[in-house]
Amino acid sequence: MKSYALATFIVLSAILHLRSEQPTSKTVSARLAGEHTISSGSGGMIQGDVQITFDDGRTEVITHDGKCLAPEVSKNGAVYWIQCSGISERGYPLNEKIVLRNPGGKTIDLTGEPGYPVLRNSAFSADGATLVAMWGGYHGIPVFVKYNSETGKVAARITGVGDYNKLPGWAKPVAKGKASLEHSE
Repeated sequence: MKSYALATFIVLSAILHLRSEQPTSKTVSARLAGEHTISSGSGGMIQGDVQITFDDGRTEVITHDGKCLAPEVSKNGAVYWIQCSGISERGYPLNEKIVLRNPGGKTIDLTGEPGYPVLRNSAFSADGATLVAMWGGYHGIPVFVKYNSETGKVAARITGVGDYNKLPGWAKPVAKGKASLEHSE
């Protein structure tokens, strides 16, 4: 009898453990909570904490430092936002990074490459499978990085291309400043 009870306990524990690792709801929207404006001599920006809404109606504030810029949600439930420590005298975000929350709920920090510390533009692909970022300096030719939205791993990178027509299709929308990559590869 003891072995049956023990076996039942082990099976139920395993089932509960597996269920706890699988997301039960998909993120459908995100916004800033506790918004506040920070400013410098030449500009300002709105920061706050990221609040997500799931498809079952629940909401959850997932950051707690108040240093996030407006989040974006992909079709597959991934979320990203820019986190920065403040704003420079020239109006640029300081110490910025992309924080990616994959559909499973894991957060991954994505930072600029050496020599390319400024995030100029970013967007999810139409299917939500990738996040494309255009990193650069304050001037000059940027680097384009395509990240897998599940793992945060670099799927593709292109540097040293100053001619828009020579960019791959996945990089062109962020090079033009478009918020959507609907027509990208």
